[in-house]
Amino acid sequence: MLGMENQDGVAFTGPCILVILQLQVSSFSLVLLLHWRTVSPVHQSISCLALYCRSSEMVVIQVFSWGSGANYQLGTGNTHIQKLPCKVDALHGSFIKLVSAAKFHSVAVSASGEVYTWGFGRGGRLGHPDFDIHSGQAAVITPRQVTSGLGSRRVKAIAAAKHHTVLATEGGEVFTWGSNREGQLGYTVDTQPTPRRVSSLRSRIVAVAAANKHTAAVSDSGEVFTWGCNREGQLGYGTSNSASNYTPRAVEYLKDKVLTGVSVAKYHTIVLGAGLHLGSPTGYSKTCCDC
Repeated sequence: MLGMENQDGVAFTGPCILVILQLQVSSFSLVLLLHWRTVSPVHQSISCLALYCRSSEMVVIQVFSWGSGANYQLGTGNTHIQKLPCKVDALHGSFIKLVSAAKFHSVAVSASGEVYTWGFGRGGRLGHPDFDIHSGQAAVITPRQVTSGLGSRRVKAIAAAKHHTVLATEGGEVFTWGSNREGQLGYTVDTQPTPRRVSSLRSRIVAVAAANKHTAAVSDSGEVFTWGCNREGQLGYGTSNSASNYTPRAVEYLKDKVLTGVSVAKYHTIVLGAGLHLGSPTGYSKTCCDC
């Protein structure tokens, strides 16, 4: 049992886990302070900003960030360097269950499936249509809900990358937005300012991961799909080329494998097979966010 008191003087008791989600190559961090009434196995990524957890009931008490705020990615409303964890006040009461962060922006998902983004929005990575995405001043300084493109869909998985954002809904659909320079959005467009469904991806997706120039997803049947840049063979097609791959494609070499998780970085991809038991294929993913 762990007892603690927050900066507002509110005391918490019971099994508590402080989950620290850190960027692999960047200059700031996000934290979720989680309170489990009944604790079940927890799997966390310390280096790559992702979280997979199972519990009978999870309550997110606070969200913290620290490090460089140069692009407003800390969500504190300023560009100061935070040398100590600072509470993201704008998310108070939103019951956040997932966070992901990249070089220029951060993303959070609430327990009710709502998406919040903040940071530098040039190129459309934030998903807000009402400001000039080509402007050098296109910033959202505190968390703001993404209201366009998703309708009433609830979100279960999220990944932020340097130039784009990707999510999976509870219905297994995938939506992307931001810059599409290398085809990482999964459809043909230069820039997408709001969430758009990747219509060519027919499988029910349970996990997503994103890097600088490519994206990956895992289906409920354990298939892995990749798209975007393949210059270093990071898509797993058995080839490498300079052409952008705009359409998600299954990694054929892994067809006979049942996969449960995926992690991507700038030049490579790693997947987790069911033989290394994680629990079940229900949305575990990792993301290298400055890649």
